Amino acid sequence: MTPDKDSSLPDLELSDAFLRVEATIKEFHALLDAANSLSGSPDLSNEDRKNRLVASQALRDSATIYLDWGWHYLSRLYDLPNPHAADDFDEEDLL
Repeated sequence: MTPDKDSSLPDLELSDAFLRVEATIKEFHALLDAANSLSGSPDLSNEDRKNRLVASQALRDSATIYLDWGWHYLSRLYDLPNPHAADDFDEEDLL
């Protein structure tokens, strides 16, 4: 292997691993949505159902923040492409 291939291998592994994390989180949320469906839990009180929905949304929001920052750091610190980044996004627009 050439030095270039050796040095890029860990980066590809990082990117692949984070894509798997992202896919697993999406799978988890699909399962959580199914568990929270009205047909999936008919014996719950309205209060318990509401608590589940609020907790599910908090989990979804936290996961979104985690994934967004994860891709940001991988992109900035490891030069890995962010598959969700808009091509025309400019950080200076935020200032």
